[in-house]
Amino acid sequence: MDNKINEHFNSLDDTIIKLMNGKIKYSIEQYDFDNIDSNEILRIYNIKTSITILKTSFELLGTYDPITGLFQWSSCDQLVNMKMTKIAKQIKSKSNIKDLEELIISTKEDNIELLERLLYYFSNNIFFIQKDNILDLLKYILYINKNIKGILKKTVDNIVVYYLITDIISYCCN
Repeated sequence: MDNKINEHFNSLDDTIIKLMNGKIKYSIEQYDFDNIDSNEILRIYNIKTSITILKTSFELLGTYDPITGLFQWSSCDQLVNMKMTKIAKQIKSKSNIKDLEELIISTKEDNIELLERLLYYFSNNIFFIQKDNILDLLKYILYINKNIKGILKKTVDNIVVYYLITDIISYCCN
């Protein structure tokens, strides 16, 4: 299972992998067009050069507080526009929880600890997660929802906001 998750992660777009692995230092600007028919857009740009790397459409995955180690799914945050949390709600669905439970019961793999951690994350609206385990959660989310192009983050007032990249609108130089 662990190999399949990593294989899928490595099959993502090279630019997304570099961004997620921290090989490109980036920042994010959010454009809100205040139009019901239009999705909000993220502009991801290189911090050193200010050159746009990507423009993407997105939804919100959740937030992480590195001081307390608490992660909250966006679909459980009452302050977030619910139209921006549809995918997060699908990811945290009962069917994914049931799939994890069945996998744990039937597994003969060495990664039972990872599967149990993932079950804990998916079963709770707000949960404790060690910083070192966040990438495992993000890779699994990408594995179970192949329509997501990547997951990027931005720190705002010491809170890390995770964005699900739903579509890449344009590329530029990095």
